[in-house]
Amino acid sequence: MILLDKQRIVIVTPPKTASSALHDALCKSPIDGKLVIGPSMYDGNIDKHVCQIPNEAEGYLRVVVVRHPLDRLVSLYCHYSRLESSYYGRYSMAFWEFANRVGRNVPVTGHPVDKFYQWSISKHIEQIQSGSFRVIRTESIDSDLEEIGVFAKVAKSNESYRREWVLYYDQSTIEAVREWASQDCDRFGYTMELQNADA
Repeated sequence: MILLDKQRIVIVTPPKTASSALHDALCKSPIDGKLVIGPSMYDGNIDKHVCQIPNEAEGYLRVVVVRHPLDRLVSLYCHYSRLESSYYGRYSMAFWEFANRVGRNVPVTGHPVDKFYQWSISKHIEQIQSGSFRVIRTESIDSDLEEIGVFAKVAKSNESYRREWVLYYDQSTIEAVREWASQDCDRFGYTMELQNADA
């Protein structure tokens, strides 16, 4: 989460929505944003994906960063795979199995961190006090920031080296995650059709 006190804006940054790049652009610059770290997703977890608006941001414009859910799921999978190989020294499951588990709300790792992989953005912001949010899309992040009066260039960071995300899916994988992805498609105006995924 990022507080922009001068602009009276709070930006909620769910996992895998360009949060690292946003923190760099807004908190390590003359914009002077404040990175908020605190409780997030599961008991005992403290990180930048905070699930509670701080008291000092009462009355601020509330903004949530979103991303096409099918693209985001591939990014979540790459995060999971990287941890499995570099941290635990073991092979990860295939993408289709990961997607099926997320789609059926079946544990990926069997540890509390599974919420990181399983929560849609809609579920993430459900954990935050009720109220409306303005939406910024990762696909148009610079222009969307400008619309709320924040002028920054967000450079890519923490990027996965992978194929284009649409290439990870076939019809059966789409069906496996349809219910999970539809929450964000319906709420944030994305489509499940791969040909027009960003429409």
